Amino acid sequence: MHCIKNAFSQVSIRYLALFISVTYLACNSINDNAAFKLVLSDSISVKFHNSCRIPWFQINTTDTKIYIYNFNEQDKMIEIATRNLKDSTITKNSISAPKFTDRVYIQNLDSLICFNQRSGQVAILNRIGQNIDSFTIPLVLNGIKYMIKYHSSNYITIKENEIYFTIFPYVSLDKFYELPLEISYSLSEHKITSLFLKFPKTYNYQKDWGALGMDFTKCKNKSGELFYNFPFTNPIIKYSNKILTTVSTASSNYFKIFPPEYLNDDSLNYAKYVIEFANTTSFYHSLMYDRFKDLYIRLAAHEQSLLNSTIYTHATYNQFNDRNWSLMFYNKNFEKINEQLFEGKKYNFESVNITDQGLFIAKTLDPALNTTMKYTFYLFKYEN
Repeated sequence: MHCIKNAFSQVSIRYLALFISVTYLACNSINDNAAFKLVLSDSISVKFHNSCRIPWFQINTTDTKIYIYNFNEQDKMIEIATRNLKDSTITKNSISAPKFTDRVYIQNLDSLICFNQRSGQVAILNRIGQNIDSFTIPLVLNGIKYMIKYHSSNYITIKENEIYFTIFPYVSLDKFYELPLEISYSLSEHKITSLFLKFPKTYNYQKDWGALGMDFTKCKNKSGELFYNFPFTNPIIKYSNKILTTVSTASSNYFKIFPPEYLNDDSLNYAKYVIEFANTTSFYHSLMYDRFKDLYIRLAAHEQSLLNSTIYTHATYNQFNDRNWSLMFYNKNFEKINEQLFEGKKYNFESVNITDQGLFIAKTLDPALNTTMKYTFYLFKYEN
């Protein structure tokens, strides 16, 4: 085994490659399917607290308001910008999160889920910051220590009376791919009710794609079925009635060689090699469900060269979010409807929010240059 023996060491390396700002979406259709595409409709610009390191935005809407949430981990504050759709005014307020909080997921206006990835402590707050439930998820299972895995597109999912978390074990890579990765937790009984899901068989020790390949995501449809997206497999995994099945899907038209070759674990400069791999390799970033349109949306991040071909920033190398990307639209039977292309240097695939108004996507910013902490979100609506 190479010198980085723990899966979490590789995850840390990947996040060095991800230290690029929040971004946004402009689109060109991949084909002439003018009957179904997203078109730019509106934009919102807001300023958040100047101590934010990497803002993680989530957006909810009602008939009259748009809510933009950002968790400021340093100050343990959930910042909320509210735009009134009638007069376009923006107001801001903050809610204190529990001191243990290192991540926040917004289920809805009255379910702000605050948690700690390593201790398993969870508190659910309402819109005025009152605690409506709290519990601790046991993260030592069958003698193995786990952590809750979460990033901008790996959503926590609530289904009826159960909450689903992705968990990663603290083990060496020769054991990592053999262990389950998902738990369901009963909100009424406060206990784990199931432990399930492993990586596909194409993932195994010494034949993997590093930390980039580990970042799988999930979504839930209106029937309560869960669907799992893995970065380097075309099929999607369906979880329904406690049974896992494989769903075949059409691949991205932009992928040239997929899946890519496995990482070379014997590279003499492994850390640099992993970052370059993450910055250049095409993969499926996430899978989302638009409950307002009954559509599945898969986000494909495209291959890019290692070096900048145009003068865009002061950087010599292309960064993780510089790549172009596309949204693949599937109907309820996972039949591909369309695929739209977005320019990565303008729009960030790590900040796509589905609302009843349409899709909000954040503008790409250089964190070193964004001294005002002002962020812009573009609203795209379906044209069909």
